[in-house]
Amino acid sequence: MDYRTKEFLVAQIRSGTFIEGEIILVPPTVDQLIESYRVYNKSYDEALDSELMTEEDLKHIMETSGLWTNLDEADVKNVEKTIEDIKCDMYNTRLEKAFLKKKRKSLRLVEKQLQILFEKRVASTHKVAKHLLNLNV
Repeated sequence: MDYRTKEFLVAQIRSGTFIEGEIILVPPTVDQLIESYRVYNKSYDEALDSELMTEEDLKHIMETSGLWTNLDEADVKNVEKTIEDIKCDMYNTRLEKAFLKKKRKSLRLVEKQLQILFEKRVASTHKVAKHLLNLNV
């Protein structure tokens, strides 16, 4: 990437504006943010009133069907803690380049484990949603 392109990207980031072709994205104003939160909260409350399944309900169904267990949840917590521990080690030994390189590699492996667990949870969510959809058809 040449200097001119880098400068342009930095200017876009600093201004909060993104331009791609004929599309220009600008950050929302405070009023727009407040309105978006109001609309979101209203829609969320309406969904709950119409007995839309909550995350807790979905989690309960996944647990009772064995798609996602307490062990899976514990695995997620353990992997997240391991990631945090590795990051702390990296910070504490930031001057030891060889150690940092090894830690960075192990961090990527542990992050991959977390990604696999999240993929399993999402797949389980989709299975439950598909099953419930088939029941309602």
